[in-house]
Amino acid sequence: MTKKRALISWSGGKDSCLALQKAIENDIKIVALVSVMDEAESFTKSNGVSKEILTEQAKQLNLPLVTVSTSWEQYEKNLLQTLIEAKKRYLADCCVFGDIDIEAHRKFEKDISKKAGLKAILPLWGQERKKLAYKIIESKIKAKISVIRTSVMSEKYLGAEYTEKIFPYLIKNNIDLLGENGEFHSLVYSSYLFKKEIPLSKNRIYSVKDCKAIIFNIKKSKN
Repeated sequence: MTKKRALISWSGGKDSCLALQKAIENDIKIVALVSVMDEAESFTKSNGVSKEILTEQAKQLNLPLVTVSTSWEQYEKNLLQTLIEAKKRYLADCCVFGDIDIEAHRKFEKDISKKAGLKAILPLWGQERKKLAYKIIESKIKAKISVIRTSVMSEKYLGAEYTEKIFPYLIKNNIDLLGENGEFHSLVYSSYLFKKEIPLSKNRIYSVKDCKAIIFNIKKSKN
């Protein structure tokens, strides 16, 4: 039986990494990462992950990285064109997404995949958020909190490790454990699929509307 060949929507964060792991466990062959960047192609649109880190993640996963720079206004148009081109280049027949239970997101992903001639696969869909949060930890995915919404979350957690140690704070403050309501986003630096852990160093912090993001670079070796 021929394996499904899939692109994966890759933010550089924990949810997309868990979706990647689940897809591979379900015998789906991932053929490329697809990341949507800001207009300058410096950071991913949602997670604030730099091009340098994305490139290193792709290297550790031994997968090609496809990026598309776009404004929010041109998001659908530019992503569709990128999926069409990536489908042809990597002979893909489906696309994996990391969404869990927001129906509007699933509808968008199914629609745009169909337009590109792909089938949308959501390996995390319908699962309980709390269980998935603990599954991320159990699956040995290591991530840093890269973006927070300052109106709901303390700035001291910006750049913090995403572990179960922060769950009591999140629960106490009615913050989703996965940040699915936009409370925070993350950057993955290690997974059992990575050849080795990516060493990180903090670069700078910047603000966008009611959010703050921390830019990470690859920590240079002293040797």
